[in-house]
Amino acid sequence: DPSVHGETDAFRDAGRQLSYSNIIMVTTLAPCWYCSGLIRQFKIKTVIVGESVNFSGGVEWLKQNGVKKGDRVAGFLPNMPETVISMLATASLGAVWTSCSPDFGVQGVLDRFGQVKPKIFICVDGYYYNGKEFDCLEKNQKIVSQLPTVENTLLVRFVNNSSEFLDLNQSFFFDEIINESTNPDLEF
Repeated sequence: DPSVHGETDAFRDAGRQLSYSNIIMVTTLAPCWYCSGLIRQFKIKTVIVGESVNFSGGVEWLKQNGVKKGDRVAGFLPNMPETVISMLATASLGAVWTSCSPDFGVQGVLDRFGQVKPKIFICVDGYYYNGKEFDCLEKNQKIVSQLPTVENTLLVRFVNNSSEFLDLNQSFFFDEIINESTNPDLEF
């Protein structure tokens, strides 16, 4: 049976129970669509997702680009794992994290980020809302062009794995710097 894997196999081997609501599911990766259905069906309230290796979240890249205690890193990102990863990497260096959602207008972003003068700008190529795709590449370009303190830009490819920058200097891609990471432990 090709559906017998991880969480599903555990359910089949567990025997019949009146309720799974007090069960904690622990998995090394985010549950697939099938296992997610089991989580809903059996009303499992707690799912712990963890990896089998430490993941530094690009802290080495931040260090290589001069980020140190007291510097500011700005995230123009939706609620996604890369946002939390970037925030934790920033905090581990003693730097200040600030963020806003990519549905902000350019002036709203400039009003917020202009106050803190970020050294690094981490942005997303686009996002989805209500079933529609919204491109952010032009917004990113307008924002960076008006934030003179930004030394480097890091793009998270979310809606298009081949997204490229629109004439941004000192630009890097999140997926590329993460793949190069040496995975040291984060220290706070």
